[in-house]
Amino acid sequence: DVGAHVGLVSRKLAVHFQYVVALEPHADNFLCLLRNIIDVPRVKAHQAAMGSHCGRIGLGPTTGTNSGDRHVCKGDDVPLLTLDSLDPLEVDEVDLVKIDVQGYEYEVLTGGKQFLAYHRPLVIIECEPSDKQPKWAKPLKETLGILKRLGAQHVDTVGVDQLWAFPVRTNVPFDKYERGPYHMDMFERKHAYRDAVLGVCAYINAQG
Repeated sequence: DVGAHVGLVSRKLAVHFQYVVALEPHADNFLCLLRNIIDVPRVKAHQAAMGSHCGRIGLGPTTGTNSGDRHVCKGDDVPLLTLDSLDPLEVDEVDLVKIDVQGYEYEVLTGGKQFLAYHRPLVIIECEPSDKQPKWAKPLKETLGILKRLGAQHVDTVGVDQLWAFPVRTNVPFDKYERGPYHMDMFERKHAYRDAVLGVCAYINAQG
């Protein structure tokens, strides 16, 4: 759960998944996150931002009344990690990655190409229109282009969130797997989550 905010989605994910890693950089949000998962041992939280390289990064002020609408900036407020740098012992087998990082999605995907290519998870990614993105954010086409080049396919949209999936055989379209004889083993295990994941997408959008 990249950009876990106060943990509402992490709690929801824990209903459907055996183990959830939640990452939230902002100190106040992180404290709320810890309180919200105190009775959910399946969720392990880390106070860190995710990006294209490891180091440290700053956090700008919130805009409006949304405590989750906080952008990264130059500085050294919190650790900056990448998906590729995550401890393989903690994330040995990944079925889903949810990314909601206020315009920093391109950088998160850039720092996670090896991770995504290896695990081939379902990906929920927030895709706000350009007029709601910070000026420095990469165009949505470039961001989603990373997933396309890795072989993922867009399979559904709920509100501003898109669901992307990796077919088992990249030369066969996703919908053929849904209807055809290839709906087996790893693909079957991962995509049995699809209804649950779409429910999580709807829940995310309902929270605003």
